[in-house]
Amino acid sequence: PRSRPLRRRRAWRRPVPLCNKRCQLLVCALVVPAFVLIALYLHNKASASSSLLAVGDPHLPSSGHSHSSEIIVGTTSTGTLSSSIRSRNNKFVGEAECKAYGCPVYPGDVADETVQSQIEEVTHVFPHAGKLSLPFGSTRMAACTQRGTTAQHNFNQDRGILIAPYYWKSDARHHQRGVINTIDDESLSSSTTDFLIGIFDGHGDEGHHISRYLQKDMAERLSGKLSQLSAEDIESGSAVLQSLKESFIESDANIPEAHAMNGGSTASVILRLGQKIYFANVGDSTTFLASYNRHTGETKVVHRNRKDKPHLLDERARIEASGGKVRAPLDHPIQARVIAYNSVRKELVGLAMSRSIGDWDHGKVGVIAEPTVDMFDLDDVLRGDNAGGGEKMTEAFVVVGSDGLFDARQPQFVANHLSKSYFGKETDVTGLLDGNRDHPVVQCSKLIGIATPKDPARYRDDITLLSLRL
Repeated sequence: PRSRPLRRRRAWRRPVPLCNKRCQLLVCALVVPAFVLIALYLHNKASASSSLLAVGDPHLPSSGHSHSSEIIVGTTSTGTLSSSIRSRNNKFVGEAECKAYGCPVYPGDVADETVQSQIEEVTHVFPHAGKLSLPFGSTRMAACTQRGTTAQHNFNQDRGILIAPYYWKSDARHHQRGVINTIDDESLSSSTTDFLIGIFDGHGDEGHHISRYLQKDMAERLSGKLSQLSAEDIESGSAVLQSLKESFIESDANIPEAHAMNGGSTASVILRLGQKIYFANVGDSTTFLASYNRHTGETKVVHRNRKDKPHLLDERARIEASGGKVRAPLDHPIQARVIAYNSVRKELVGLAMSRSIGDWDHGKVGVIAEPTVDMFDLDDVLRGDNAGGGEKMTEAFVVVGSDGLFDARQPQFVANHLSKSYFGKETDVTGLLDGNRDHPVVQCSKLIGIATPKDPARYRDDITLLSLRL
């Protein structure tokens, strides 16, 4: 038989390493710090979800930039509620946002996980938390919002702002630079009682740009005008009414044309100067002043703004005199629309309000930016029963909100719920025990939940609510 050929034995070779020592050191120098950074990130993220965090404007998408800040908050009867607040992507906390006219407070998005964790923590500790404050609420105020679900927009078109104290004098620099933009009991009682609170509800393709513009522009523009008035002008009130009108009209005129031709916004504000309170309104948002009687436990809406709707006789007359057309269903006249040709969309568009900021094409047919204004003295509102040796028995608070809330619930309903948060106590005739009293921010979140349609298939509008106890 044929013998098989002998295979030559290969010489053994040492395997070539994939990485030499120098390479291994380089890999370790890169990989180990990366693992450490990932671990720190996950730890901070977990800590953030269980503590009170400061948040900025919830309507704006994250920019990816990091803005870190340390903020001390209130204490509980058992110690510190949260020793510090770490804030990422926060543009509205601290020195950068405080202006000469005050430190704005913006609504917290109740659908945001961070805000939800804050509200949950507040729920557990209130009312035993003392002077508990959040960046969007305290025992004297609340500011909440929630984005709707529409096919046209994937962002919230509502904007809200609350500034208390509101400084309008040209030499007023009472606030300390770098102070967190929260409102607590002391900041309202130890300084001026003047405030500005407003709601701006955008609509149309560019409405979110306009409402955001108004959120920043209106307070500064109005403060500048008020600073030019004399003490006599402020006392009389007529010059303040004129300043409000001019601020609205000028804000409208200064909107970038690209936005104003294809969108608009409501603008509804409440201003307090001394003992006078002013309402200025454009559009169909809702603002009102409510009172609470400690003796009877009664809550009532004292004054509310008028919604600017095209079916109103005076509004319709002005529009038709300008060549505009109003279409109003006979069975539901409140659903009337002002019809105008949109030069950007190249089609006829119906507007559900007779006054608006922006909507310049509708402005050609009688839709105006001049607000309806009201003024009255708070002493007349708060003059209640002074029983019990002259004890103050009547309290008051203000509320502003978008139609996403007030299309679903009446102002009286909202006032009843908020008064329990502000004034509820064990001896209250409503039977609300102090231990069951909700923090105003918690009540604000609940009201938004009540107004939200339970059927996910139904249209859900943006909902925003701000309130301040006087």
